[in-house]
Parts: sequence; C-alpha cells; structure tokens
Amino acid sequence: MLNRKLSVEEDFRQISDELTKIFSPNFLNELARKDLFLQRSSRFKPKDFIALCGFFNHQSGKKSLTQLCSVLASERNISLSTEGLNQRFCEAGVNLLKDVLSALILKHFLSDPLPSLRHPKIGRIRILDSTSFELPTFYLEKYFGYHKSGVRIQLEYELLKWELLHLVVQDQLDSDHVFAEEIMSTIRKFDLIIRDLGYLSYETLKSISEAEAYYISRATPKILAYVKDGMENFVRLDIEKIMEEMEIGETREIEDIYAGKGKLKIPRLILCKLTDEQTEKRLKRRDKKERKNGVEFY
Repeated sequence: MLNRKLSVEEDFRQISDELTKIFSPNFLNELARKDLFLQRSSRFKPKDFIALCGFFNHQSGKKSLTQLCSVLASERNISLSTEGLNQRFCEAGVNLLKDVLSALILKHFLSDPLPSLRHPKIGRIRILDSTSFELPTFYLEKYFGYHKSGVRIQLEYELLKWELLHLVVQDQLDSDHVFAEEIMSTIRKFDLIIRDLGYLSYETLKSISEAEAYYISRATPKILAYVKDGMENFVRLDIEKIMEEMEIGETREIEDIYAGKGKLKIPRLILCKLTDEQTEKRLKRRDKKERKNGVEFY
C-alpha cells in the first residue's frame, strides 16, 4: 500500500493521541501547572499545545494563528481566538516544551539504575555533549550562527540514575568549553565527568580535580605532555614518535604525566593508534564538520 501524506489535521490528531499514551494527562497537567502554563481550567489542554507547536513535522511554524485555531476547532472542538492562542506562546509555554522534551529524552533510557557501573568512589557519572544546526534566517535576531541563524544544544545527563542535568539552547557560535566553565559550580565530590574534546581546557580539568571529582576527556593530538625523571626534572614526551612506534590498534597507558604549559598533573594518558579505516572515517567527519562551519580547503 502506498504511503499517503497525512493532512495537518490528521497529523495533529495522531500526535496528540500519542502524547496521551506516553504521558498521562495528569502528568502533562502537573508539568503545565509547575511552569505556570496551566493556571485555570480550560478546554485547551497542555497536550494540545504541545502537539500543536512541538510535534507537527515543522508545520506549526508555517501555519498562521488563524489556521492553527481552525485545526483546534475542527479536531478538538476547541474555540480559541487568535489572540488567545498567541498568548500561549510565552515563557511559560517555552518552559513546558523544555520539560516535555526532557521527559521524552529520559523515556529512551533504561528505567532501572545500572548497579554494575556503581563504584564506592564514584557518586555520579555525568556525560555532556552538544549538537548544532542552522535555522531559517528569520531567527537571526534571536540565535546567531556561523553563516546565518543557528543554535547549539547542550545536554548533560547522569548515567546511573538517568537524570537530565542540563538542557540549554544557545547561539550556534557559543563555545563548548565556555559552557563547561559555566557549570563548574554544579560538580560534586566523586563525580565522574565524561566529555569530548570541544570541552577541554586545562583550567577546567584543574577545577574538577580541586573539587575532588574525576574526569575522562579526549586530548588534542598535539598535547604538550611531560614526565618527571629521577631528578624531578620535567622531560617532554614526543607523542608523535610514540604513536609511530605503536602497532595499528595498540593501546598504551602512560601514568603520572604533566600536561600543557602549566604542567597540570594528569593521572593517566591513554594512547590508541587507529586503524586506517578508523582514521579515514574521522578525517571525513572532520572535513564535513569544518565545511559546515565555513572552513575553506585549497
């Protein structure tokens, strides 16, 4: 049977009904009350607003208020003026959408903790990453991007209890390592911080150590690394030479190194020599990302 494109009304009806299957009406209403979106009884339910502006296959951003009100009238028998609907697009509405998104993300995770990952000296396992993409030009006054308008989404979750710690929408131009510095105050003793290379700065690693927490982070290939000799002198490691001596696929650990110009002590540096196939994939991924960000190749 051929696939038929759903009409706006059918799309809205299915998404609204699906939200009720995933979240109970009481759950959505409680979120809406917490965010001050729902302050009095109304036929226009939080699930209708969420389906209308968040899960409409981009149609809600193209439809006028009059058209959206028509959908509400025909599919939910809800009579709402264009001004009444316009007033729902406010800070409380934005907060409600954020909370629903957070809940949906957590729905994809396991419902039970992971006892096999627990360790007496690790309190939380925090994983932070970001993604960015461009937006239509009419968002330019709100979000700035590399070429026009764009956003960056920062998401951090805790692996043991499946808790969402941070979900922040920024300009696409905002830096990952700056965001890492901004959330330093949330790090607790015995936290294990797992981050990608974009968040790396020696100042941040030092702050994590001072907070008596742990970290796992990718390092730049041109890292300045030192070890101490028997006379307590710093001896620079030639990382490139070490990598040349390693076999394809080999992993090597170097303990008690000192990194960067400030010679920050790092308990362990792990080197892994990629296969040719892995190297090719990473180069293609890097080139694609740099072209997307406006880097020219000659």
